Amino acid sequence: MYADISREIIEKLETEKRRTAMTPAALFKHCGLVPPDGLKAHSVNAWIRGKTKQAKQKHIDFVLTAYASFPNEGIKLKLTPERVINLRAEMARTGKTARDILLLAPKPLPKALTAMLISRILSGKAETIKRDQWMCIMDTLDALPSIDASSD
Repeated sequence: MYADISREIIEKLETEKRRTAMTPAALFKHCGLVPPDGLKAHSVNAWIRGKTKQAKQKHIDFVLTAYASFPNEGIKLKLTPERVINLRAEMARTGKTARDILLLAPKPLPKALTAMLISRILSGKAETIKRDQWMCIMDTLDALPSIDASSD
């Protein structure tokens, strides 16, 4: 059964992304659940961007339930090994550098988000990051195609 991707659902998904500091790709990777057939992270991104007007109700329910299973994050996020690994994986998937991310990110950039900060994250020298900085980095990467588009 298909359901409309209403403004309310989009707002709920945006709220959950901010609350958990997890993109759909990170959500799928870390939720510990197998997504229903045909549900991909890029599909959820299309819902959020308003590119897809309908989806299977079980897909919507899965994503909302998966997000609900994660705790709130604070204003500052701890740069866990999992987050750093996820960032490295997304940069490898897209072939983008720290500088590329900043050039492609929506403007204005969050305050103090620099290529040097991203480099410090990758080298393990940064321990925390502001939520808006992390979301900007990960949302920018999440919206980009894979180097090998057939791998998605």
